[in-house]
Amino acid sequence: MIIEIDPLSGVPPARQIADSIALRALSGTLAPDSPLPVIAELALQLQINPNVVTEAYELLRAEGIMARGDPPRVARHLPDSSAATEPIARALAGVIERARRAGLSPEAIEGIFRDVEGEHHGRH
Repeated sequence: MIIEIDPLSGVPPARQIADSIALRALSGTLAPDSPLPVIAELALQLQINPNVVTEAYELLRAEGIMARGDPPRVARHLPDSSAATEPIARALAGVIERARRAGLSPEAIEGIFRDVEGEHHGRH
C-alpha cells in the first residue's frame, strides 16, 4: 500500500494515513474485509514511529472504516459514501496549501481544479 505523508501539509501524519486508507475504502479501491498492513510493517514502509500508525488505525476504527481485531482489516460494513467528504476536503486543503506555497494565486488554483475536473468528467 503506497501512502505519502506530506510533512508540510499542516495535517498530522496519523490523519494523513487515516484519510488515505479511508478514501481507498470508501471509493471501493479497498474492498470491505480487505487486510491492511500490520502496524510495524506500515511504520517501516513509511519510516515513521509505529505510534503514528497506531493513532491512524484508532482514527479509522472510530470512523467505522476499520474493523476491530487482528490482523487489521477494512470494516465489512462501511459508513455511507457521504463519509468520504471529510477526508477529501482535507486532501484538497493540503493540495491547495502546497499550491499556495508554490506561489500560485487563488485564481490559478481554481483554474487548475476546473481543468482537472473537466478532464475527469470527460472520461466518465
